[in-house]
Amino acid sequence: MRVSRKWLIVLLALVASVALASAATYEWFLRISTPVRYGDVMQFWYTDETLDGQWIDVGINQTTVRPAVDLTKGVFDVKVRVSNARLRPSGLSVEIRAVDAATSGVTDFIGFNVTGVGFSWGRLLWEEEVPAESVTTWNIQYVLSEEAPLGYSGFSIEWAVSRFETVVQEELGFTTISVGTQSGITSQANLVIQDSQAWVDLWNQHMLFMIEPMPVPEVDFSTNMVVAVFMGEVNTGGYALHIYEVVETELTIVVKMERTEPGPTTIVPQVLTQPYHMVQIAKTEKPVTFDVTTRILESP
Repeated sequence: MRVSRKWLIVLLALVASVALASAATYEWFLRISTPVRYGDVMQFWYTDETLDGQWIDVGINQTTVRPAVDLTKGVFDVKVRVSNARLRPSGLSVEIRAVDAATSGVTDFIGFNVTGVGFSWGRLLWEEEVPAESVTTWNIQYVLSEEAPLGYSGFSIEWAVSRFETVVQEELGFTTISVGTQSGITSQANLVIQDSQAWVDLWNQHMLFMIEPMPVPEVDFSTNMVVAVFMGEVNTGGYALHIYEVVETELTIVVKMERTEPGPTTIVPQVLTQPYHMVQIAKTEKPVTFDVTTRILESP
């Protein structure tokens, strides 16, 4: 069958347009990481235009991976929701980066537009205060540059979120009374002791299974009080609980502590432990709150 020159030109043009449209189909790989370490008081959710209103929970110190997205229009809409259940505001430092898979560096082929924050190619950083007991939503657009190669897909979107204090605070001194991994208190507890009888009762329970119980440490409760934290009983060694800072804000006393846990490959003693830390601080009428940071021990 003979094809006229006119129809041959039309056919070639059609093939070229189909190939060009196919090459302009961009694959989108999204990775959200939120390394925020302060207990269960902060929560994050994620949704995008492919999820039809469904929200995905992004766990603390976990990575949420979204499948590739066909981005023919060059713009992709995303929302991240932040719940702050704390009784005071939390400052959040946020970074979004477009990382090229080949170079592991930032690529300027991807831009970020966050409502109320601004626009930037390759990387966008901002800080904001999330009010106490609130839910905040970030509306974000991922934008593909017109200079990006056709079919460009070798990149990922990475989120990094960390917290900083936004309230005026003063560091308080404290004295360790006792710290260790063996206690008669086998349930998790964060306690504030304000009188001698309660202190004697707590110490006796703490010494319950000791072969040679230590006498009750002296505390002057007219000017001081005791803060005691107990992890509860765990099945192995490698766990620890450590109060590292006590601060006073306008409304509260904040006890900051680090919880240490063994990683999955860490070799630990196969023995029951009950990590704890008890400290003495100046007496106050302000309520005491507790912030917990978790650190995972990894084998060298």
